[in-house]
Amino acid sequence: MAAGGMAEEALAAQLEAAAWAEFTADSFAVAGNLFLRSAELTPAGGPAARRLVNAAKSIRLSGGVGESYELLCRVLTLTDDPELTRAVRHSMYRISMWRAPTVAGRDALLRLAEEAASVDPGQAIAMLADAALASVEIGDLARARQVSERAIQLTSADRRQPPLGVVGIRAMVLGLCGEAVNVRALLDPRTAEIAAIDPLGSEMADQLSLVISLARLCSEDTDRAAELLERAVAGARERSARRAGRVGTATARWVYLWRGRWSAARASAHEALQLVESTGWANERPSSLATLARIEAVMGLAEECRQHVAESVEGAERMGGRPYIAYAHAALGLLELTQGRYLSAIENLLVLDDLAQDSGLHDTPVLWWSSDLIEAYSHYGLPDEAHRVLVRLERSVADHPIPTAAAVAARSRALLEPENALEHLSQALDWHARAPMPFEEARTRLFLGSVLRRRRQRAESRPHLQASLATFERLGAPDWAARARAELQASGVRQRASEQPVAGFSALTNQELQVALTVARGLSNRQVADQMFLSIKTVEFHLSHVYDKLGIHRRSQLIMLAAAQGQPDVARGDAAR
Repeated sequence: MAAGGMAEEALAAQLEAAAWAEFTADSFAVAGNLFLRSAELTPAGGPAARRLVNAAKSIRLSGGVGESYELLCRVLTLTDDPELTRAVRHSMYRISMWRAPTVAGRDALLRLAEEAASVDPGQAIAMLADAALASVEIGDLARARQVSERAIQLTSADRRQPPLGVVGIRAMVLGLCGEAVNVRALLDPRTAEIAAIDPLGSEMADQLSLVISLARLCSEDTDRAAELLERAVAGARERSARRAGRVGTATARWVYLWRGRWSAARASAHEALQLVESTGWANERPSSLATLARIEAVMGLAEECRQHVAESVEGAERMGGRPYIAYAHAALGLLELTQGRYLSAIENLLVLDDLAQDSGLHDTPVLWWSSDLIEAYSHYGLPDEAHRVLVRLERSVADHPIPTAAAVAARSRALLEPENALEHLSQALDWHARAPMPFEEARTRLFLGSVLRRRRQRAESRPHLQASLATFERLGAPDWAARARAELQASGVRQRASEQPVAGFSALTNQELQVALTVARGLSNRQVADQMFLSIKTVEFHLSHVYDKLGIHRRSQLIMLAAAQGQPDVARGDAAR
């Protein structure tokens, strides 16, 4: 190497060292630029390709997904190393699939994995894991099962314990297929290893936290799902707001929705939407919109729900995300059921039901529809169709009991067999006691109270109706609360003026809600502004509207109200004063 080349390489090496320091500090944009400059200064025959790979990874983590893909294309023109070429092609397929997953892209990655299997099984396993995740995004659960099983087999061939990442993906796939028992069999023996995950230790650890949280949620192990998730979010908030978005918003909205923390779920979904543009992960948008629409459906925000369903479907159709299209329609179906438009509810819920029958998807806390479809069929006068869906739901919970699924199956059986309704509803409450899901339990108690009242057992009906009303009001479900209130009145209870519902978090705009919940964690206005990328004056403006709408005057009152409504991460002690 000539003297000039040696000097350039020395400078390139210094820039590379500086880039690694920035990367370690999560300054990904700065690291990417330094890696890129280092690669440009690398003399012919030097490690330019490797430095470009590191630049591409850094820039992708900073949100420059398109630029990262272009850099990887450049790498392929600079190297003929088979191992590096496979790794770069893997990264390119991964970016393509997470921006807009397609069957063609997934199948190309599978072919690449088979090429790598004989020379580098570890690399092949990582490719198969990504292909399994892409299959889930596409809605091809049968292929996801096959591919995740193939990844397990490759590790078994070397007599090794399967990597936790592969086990987590396999568990998530089985969870979506309703196999709760098999999810626990895979994850429970690895409990200590899961507890040791540092969600921000690496990009793969970030993804692993998400996958295992989803698997736990699918089996309705919400405590462990929430524990891993909240640990991930807490660490992310300390280190990097952008990475917090990728960890926290990915799973938080589902966990919070299921556990009855609807305001937090709504804020989480809205936060994800704000982060889509900066991260470049297009598949987040329809998913977040569909979840937001479901929250709005039960909160009585009909106009917002319909708008977000339309936007979710449009985005999902563009990227080929059939599950998100179905989930959005299920949200609209729930809204229509709530408002008594049963034929429209059936039409929308059938979109998800058709996907389930095609793919093997089952009711889980991630995707949930059968009990709503049964109720819509029943009210519309189609008991045979309702019975068909119920038989399938009962068969699923018989093989792999998920408590809330078993509870709503019993409630649905009560709907179709009114002569045995009390027996079935008693069984439903027994199942609800095993794994609390406030909204569905309140629906069961509302139904039970209604049955008792119609049988002239008014005194016995009131505790169930009062409990359901209290839950619906706490959650912020006005349409359902109105039903419970009407049943209570029919049972002989007269509501005093002081008992009328007051405005809650559902009255806030999305931005106001985010500010309110962040303040309720005990953060100062400055800290809220930094975390949400707002000015302090904007935070103060939103907070004044929050106080007006909630009828409060101090931060301590906001914190107390958030705690009363079951919001997560509420401040305690001195922070509340």
